Amino acid sequence: MTAKHAKRYLEWFRSVVPERIALLESEVRKDDVGLGWEADFTPESLKQLGAWFVSKVATEVCEPVPVILHQRQIDTINYKLTGETYTRSFDAGIYFGEILISRLLKNRPI
Repeated sequence: MTAKHAKRYLEWFRSVVPERIALLESEVRKDDVGLGWEADFTPESLKQLGAWFVSKVATEVCEPVPVILHQRQIDTINYKLTGETYTRSFDAGIYFGEILISRLLKNRPI
């Protein structure tokens, strides 16, 4: 990635942070585990977000990939995260990062 592309990506990323956090808050609140959750940027909010996130992680089966182990082929069943799980991970990661940044800028422990 060139410096120009990196700069554009950073600009895009920073521009979507508020939208992604609002979408995360809306999605978390739809679920019983997330009732009453607010994206208030406190370390305490991460506990309920974590409980909600764990309840939403989903995988799907992939095609078996042959693996050679000690000169023998073994077919494995592989799983991958669903697209929704990747999106939730992205949004939760943004939220967590924003908490870290705000706490570090204020010199407060997390």
